[in-house]
Amino acid sequence: MSATCLFPLLTQKTHLGFTLLEILIALFVVTLGVTGTMHMQINAFHAQRESHYHNTAQQLAAEMADIMRGNSKQMHSTDNDNIFLRINYQSASGATDKPIGRCHYISSYCTLTESASADINTWLNRIRHELPDGRVRICRDNINTHPNAPLRWDCTPAAHSGIVIKIGWSGPYDDNNFSPDVVLTVAS
Repeated sequence: MSATCLFPLLTQKTHLGFTLLEILIALFVVTLGVTGTMHMQINAFHAQRESHYHNTAQQLAAEMADIMRGNSKQMHSTDNDNIFLRINYQSASGATDKPIGRCHYISSYCTLTESASADINTWLNRIRHELPDGRVRICRDNINTHPNAPLRWDCTPAAHSGIVIKIGWSGPYDDNNFSPDVVLTVAS
């Protein structure tokens, strides 16, 4: 007789469970999958938040462009007298809202400059509330429109350069030297 017939229990392999090594490998694979999924969710959240800020900045820039176009007296004045070209604002954490003045309450007693100033302060308060460490600069700028050119805060006016609205905010990995994220040309 063969050995398999005499001693069937010695030659038969039976698996009654998992080995410790198999369990550790399975736990490692599951942990890797869960970690990858969490990382993708975090990246998606950051991308969604940046997209929200970008859309908000575009809307705010368009609103300011409309305010500027609606105030033809300021837009046709010299650059030194144009109140919109004086805007160079950076919100700070803990800062209070800019005073709106009486123009939004009693419009019949306001000059055009006071009304424009009230609109600007209301708009800057929105920048402070809606964009983290929001920054705004409105100026004449001979802006480089090359797609790979970095956006910058400084303004280099040239003959017939347009008025631009530059808006930026601090992201999670930015230092205090972040560049504008949205630039909108209002007039040339």
